[in-house]
Amino acid sequence: MKLCSQVRGDQSNPAILFLHGFLGLGEDWFDLATDLSRDHFCILPDLPGHGQSRELSGHQSSDMAATSEAIVNLLDDLKIDRVALLGYSMGGRIALYTAVSFSHRVKALVLESANPGIEDDKERIDRAALDDLRAEQIERKGVAAFVEQWYNAPLFDSLHHQPEKLALLKQSRLVHDPHALAAALRGLSIGRQPSLWKGILRLDIPTLVIAGAADKKYCDIANKMAALLPRCRQITIGDAGHNAHFEQPQEFLARLREFLHDTDA
Repeated sequence: MKLCSQVRGDQSNPAILFLHGFLGLGEDWFDLATDLSRDHFCILPDLPGHGQSRELSGHQSSDMAATSEAIVNLLDDLKIDRVALLGYSMGGRIALYTAVSFSHRVKALVLESANPGIEDDKERIDRAALDDLRAEQIERKGVAAFVEQWYNAPLFDSLHHQPEKLALLKQSRLVHDPHALAAALRGLSIGRQPSLWKGILRLDIPTLVIAGAADKKYCDIANKMAALLPRCRQITIGDAGHNAHFEQPQEFLARLREFLHDTDA
């Protein structure tokens, strides 16, 4: 599997790789990467089934393990030994899986609104079934209808405080192919990934855990992760929910820069 990606900045600078969430695109990170590219090499892939990586959706191997391997292959293609890895939501799960599986390739980790996984077997099965149902809805009703339904979920309530930005966000999601997106939802479902709660106990790399203050579920998850990760820094961003980097980009960037400065040093 080969991920399509864009880059920003000088490749001789420290590298940071951004992983978007479900329905997202590598270009979601353009504004952050434009600023960071002054002193970092920014890598912005489209994850399987999304954007320009949509052709990967036909592969049964478009799961967490294969996606993690594809990220490492991308680093190999760019001749990058170690990278700071930043992931949001689904991208955060992939980032964490990659860090646990290939810790020698990850020098720092940033997890925004990320969940290490579902520990209970029945809950995992139920979630996989729910994501399969959602995938069927995407294929049957199309991407536009699903995008409206997705962003009306309580998880994204705080986004509705910025209606103009939310409208632009929804519009950007309409580029996806419904069958590719459905395949990604099935293959990368949190119900089909192994729980990483035990794996993070041995993750001995600098880690920044971020959650929006209005996202109580993920604040609780962040608290639990921070207590287990050996080298963790935790921050909560005010006036933001699940998508903190989108809702409060300047605050997010400032805290990210602080962390990268310390880890680069």
